[in-house]
Amino acid sequence: MYRTKSLNIATVLMTVGIKLKSVEGNTVKTFVFEGDDKINEILKKFANGELEVNIKEFLNNNRILKTLVYERQ
Repeated sequence: MYRTKSLNIATVLMTVGIKLKSVEGNTVKTFVFEGDDKINEILKKFANGELEVNIKEFLNNNRILKTLVYERQ
């Protein structure tokens, strides 16, 4: 499993097809994803500005994650 507190990283992972398993925590949320050997390469490309994703999917996934965060408070 891969865990992150970053909404942006969680959005990227969802957009490239990594499956979200759960959202944990009360005040500070942690997004938990299925483990995948591609995650390190995806994050490296994201950090270096080399990752290309569909912007509509990215924005839609970002809205979905925000909904999950704010409805669980």
